[in-house]
Amino acid sequence: MQLPKGEAFALIHGGQLHKIRMPLPSAARDPLMPTSLAAIGKTLRERLDGPWNRLDEGVEAEGRRVV
Repeated sequence: MQLPKGEAFALIHGGQLHKIRMPLPSAARDPLMPTSLAAIGKTLRERLDGPWNRLDEGVEAEGRRVV
């Protein structure tokens, strides 16, 4: 079945079928809403970056991709 964005069917209350509607977030109304998934990733990398995420000099990355 095709449903519009923000709508879904869910089995809740012991398996009873319910149609639910969820408000979609809008960046136009919320100044704190990130503009894209890339912006979310950038923010997380900036906040969570620390020495535990960095390779020591001379140590080869074992199959890890550096972004």
